[in-house]
Amino acid sequence: MKEKVTLPATQKTKDGAIRKKSTSITVRLLRAITITIISIVAVICAVVGFQLYKKNIAQFDEFTAQQFSNIERSINLFIQNGKNTVTMLAENPTVKNADETLYNYTGERKDIVYTHNGKTEQDITALFVRMDKNYEEFKEIYMGTRWGGFVSSLSEEDEQGFDPRTRPWYKAAAAANGEVIITPVYISPISTGGSPVVALAQAIKDPEGAFLGCIGLDLNLTDLASRVSSIRIGKTGYCMLMQNDGLILADPKHTDYNLKTLKETDIPAFNEIDKMKEGSAFIMLDGKTWKVSVFSLPEVNWKVALFIEQNEILSLFYTLLKNMILIGLFMFVLYFTLAFIFAGALKRYFKRLEIVFGKIASGDLTDRLAVKKNNEVGRIMMNLNTAIENNHTMICLLKDEADKMNSIGSQLSSSMEETAAAIKQIGENVKGVKEKAMSQAAGVTETVATVEQINGRLSRLVSSIEMQTESINESSVVITRMAENTVKIAKTLDQNNELIKTVYGQTKVGKDGARTANEIVKQIAEKSASLLEASQIIQNIASQTNLLAMNAAIEAAHAGESGKGFAVVADEIRKLAEGSNLQGKQIAAVIKETTEIIHDITEAGSRAEKTFIDVYNLVSQISEKEDSILEVMREQEENGKHVLDAIKRINDVTSEIDSASAEMLEGGNQIGQEMQKLAEITLETTDSMNEIASGADQITIAVKEVSDITQKNKASIENLSNEVSKFKV
Repeated sequence: MKEKVTLPATQKTKDGAIRKKSTSITVRLLRAITITIISIVAVICAVVGFQLYKKNIAQFDEFTAQQFSNIERSINLFIQNGKNTVTMLAENPTVKNADETLYNYTGERKDIVYTHNGKTEQDITALFVRMDKNYEEFKEIYMGTRWGGFVSSLSEEDEQGFDPRTRPWYKAAAAANGEVIITPVYISPISTGGSPVVALAQAIKDPEGAFLGCIGLDLNLTDLASRVSSIRIGKTGYCMLMQNDGLILADPKHTDYNLKTLKETDIPAFNEIDKMKEGSAFIMLDGKTWKVSVFSLPEVNWKVALFIEQNEILSLFYTLLKNMILIGLFMFVLYFTLAFIFAGALKRYFKRLEIVFGKIASGDLTDRLAVKKNNEVGRIMMNLNTAIENNHTMICLLKDEADKMNSIGSQLSSSMEETAAAIKQIGENVKGVKEKAMSQAAGVTETVATVEQINGRLSRLVSSIEMQTESINESSVVITRMAENTVKIAKTLDQNNELIKTVYGQTKVGKDGARTANEIVKQIAEKSASLLEASQIIQNIASQTNLLAMNAAIEAAHAGESGKGFAVVADEIRKLAEGSNLQGKQIAAVIKETTEIIHDITEAGSRAEKTFIDVYNLVSQISEKEDSILEVMREQEENGKHVLDAIKRINDVTSEIDSASAEMLEGGNQIGQEMQKLAEITLETTDSMNEIASGADQITIAVKEVSDITQKNKASIENLSNEVSKFKV
């Protein structure tokens, strides 16, 4: 019976710790191969499956597009046939010659007795019946005129009051400008079968081009719906036909819902289809998943929905996926078997290695591996044998050297004890020197600090003196400017004084002129009063002249014919008197206004004279003040000169102090630099002594550690000698 390669459940290490059992290399190899194969198969299945899925969907979309193209062609052909028929009938001479004799159900014309025996109606009816019999899909052909007449291919009578002009097909065709219109699907009357129909209609014009009426054609959709229902998409697919408003025209799977709207069915999937204009989607219908593709028929406002089960679309995908899984399982079994065989051989190889390494671990270096093949495994065994042989030689040498090292260790231990005592004495001497160096360093440090304080104070003194010098210079500049400004102000005051004197003289002249002007204005006012009296006299003379002219006119009237000439002269005199009186009044008014203006001028002149007197007095006072200010400014100019001389003397003394302070500061800085150098030398000396003391301590510690290591080395050599003696060589 072969031994198992796996380790026991638990193992104890040399230090007593418990180590859990690890998984064997065979199991790990098989597990890695299994995971690799499964991953490869899964990735291949996923990639290929996804490509197949997309290809199946694309093939179905292409197939449904072809099916829709065929359906669209059939429906368009069906509708176009009806359109062509309507257009042909609308252009037929028999139809274009329709008149008011067509039977009218509206009852609007009481003066006409309508019958169905009129030649025009008989010809049109025969034409409609003949066309209706030629095409099975034609349900009815009919015509309505602008007078309300109506004729149909059916023989049934319409109800009295029927007016074709009110019907939707008539209104739509009349408004279509000669185009053929298509009405929504509706259910024909039960008398005609009650089947779904769609109406095609077109406007008719008479031979003169005037609007005559509209012709219509009802297409029976029963056969079309049957053909659509018979279409098969693959094995499970089918076709649904509906209007854009959701009315189902053909649904072979749900015939009960035909001619109902999608919303009326209460089927959620149909509600989704109702919302779709075009496109495709997956829906749940009748407990199955279907793919639906919706296409629009814009000419008739219909939609076509093509259904097919999802399982049918993906049947090829499922088959190929199943085959790939089987191939993957076969590959897994094959590679797993090969891996298991390889793992068995590898297990035997590791078992042999385990035995050899076990002997090596126990100290037996006499065993060797048998090399059977010159391959990778054989070369590994040869190298392992070489390593064991080298270890054998090394252990033999170690045994000899261990004995020699044991003797040397004893001698080294005694020498290190003597060295430790000498090093201890050196350390104590170094500590004494270190304490003295530290005392000297402290004194030098205090001296440096004192010198730095002195230098700092000298520096602040120099800064203060420099600031004082700057302030004195600034004060000197300011006082100089002030003195210059004082001189300028004095000159300005002199000029102002001259100007004030000039103004003073001009003011005196203005005062005298204002007084003279007032006297002249008073004289003008007195003369104006005389003119006013003269104007009054002129008015009185004019009044008296007017009275005399009136008396002369009266006397001339009494004289008769002999006094006419005198009467004319009297009338002219009267007119002159009236004009003189009027001019006198105007002159009086002007003189009165002039008198008022002169009175205002007199008052203004009096005020101006008073103002000139006030200005004269103020100018006199200003002149006196200017003299006082000028005297003060001259005194200030003299004082400024004295202050400027004093500041110059202060500035000279400050400059001398500044120079002396700068020399003191420079000397202090030199002393500080020398003391700083001394402090640095002292600090370096102290650091050196610290390093020497630290080095002595470290040497003491190192010697002690070396002594301890020597003792440990001696013990280790003894242990090594004991352990080496355990090997079997």
